[in-house]
This record gives sequence, C-alpha cells and structure tokens, in this order.
Amino acid sequence: MNQVTIDNLLNIYNNEISKNVKNRKSLYEFEINKMQNIGNIIEMLKSKNIGHSKYNIFLIYEPKCRLVMSLGVKDKIINHFITRYFLETKLTKYLDIRNCATRKNMGTSYAIKLVKKYIRVVRKLI
Repeated sequence: MNQVTIDNLLNIYNNEISKNVKNRKSLYEFEINKMQNIGNIIEMLKSKNIGHSKYNIFLIYEPKCRLVMSLGVKDKIINHFITRYFLETKLTKYLDIRNCATRKNMGTSYAIKLVKKYIRVVRKLI
C-alpha cells in the first residue's frame, strides 16, 4: 500500500475525476473540503474499510431513454486508484492485445489501427 499517498490521490482527482465529472454540484461539494476528503480516502484505503456511498440515479432521454447510476466523487477516486495501482498491474499481462477498453495507451486511435490492420489481413486472404 505504498501507493496510498496524497500526491497519487490528488493526481487522480485533478487529472481525471475533476475533468470528467459532469455533476458540478458534487464536484464543488467535494472541492470545499478537498484535503479532508482525500485524507478520509487515505484512511479508508489503509484500513481496507472500503464501501461505497449511494448511487446518483437519474434518467436521460436523449438519444434514447436510459437509467444512469453514477458514483460520487470519493468513490470514483477510489475506483481509479485501485484500478491504476493494483488491477492494471496484475491483469495487463493476461489481457489480449486486441482488448482496448479503458487501457492506457490503447484508446480509440490504437483500436482504429488494429481494425485497419485486421481488414488488410482479411483482404489478403480473400
């Protein structure tokens, strides 16, 4: 658990969460006591007493009606932290190179290159 540091959690918050959270009210509420909230997250991670808060549940209607269940800012930080420092390092070696979903340096551009590569391979076979 050496990765549980203020810097790592602030980095996740500042570079990922705060830029992508659409619910500005929840972001503002987290930001008011940001350092205390980060401290609480550190204590939760170190004590391994991790649960999650209630989901923010709402409907959207465009382009079609669907139910959205969104985690709070604190839970998103914890999820990103665990994914980055534990899951990615353990699972990456087992994932197929064609699995581009939510993987670092394997975004849309990488996926498009793969598709084009496999189209060329298939054309040669035909």
